[in-house]
Amino acid sequence: MKGGIIASIIILAIVAGTAGHTVYITNRINRSISEVEAAETEPNALEAVYDDFRRIEWLLSLTISDEHLHQVEISFDECISLVKEGELSEAKIVKNRLTLELQQIKRFSGFNIKSIF
Repeated sequence: MKGGIIASIIILAIVAGTAGHTVYITNRINRSISEVEAAETEPNALEAVYDDFRRIEWLLSLTISDEHLHQVEISFDECISLVKEGELSEAKIVKNRLTLELQQIKRFSGFNIKSIF
């Protein structure tokens, strides 16, 4: 009886932790997406969003592969470089790709059975 209660508490704690992780990551990624979309020609704004993304990267790595995270980092670097160089049409294309990659990460970090066990 006692073992069943302890096991239930542990499972509930894991589910609650995973749900909390998902909500937090989803909010941070949504904020990053909106900030990337708003930063049209401002490299400093993009760098600030990138710094914010790097602060939560360790949380993302719990549920997202390193390959996907690395691709987002490459897109951030490329977008920032293009904006600094003044190549705004190419930067817009990369920014759209970056937004799609962030949305994909948001989907991957969602709450599902695989993220619990």
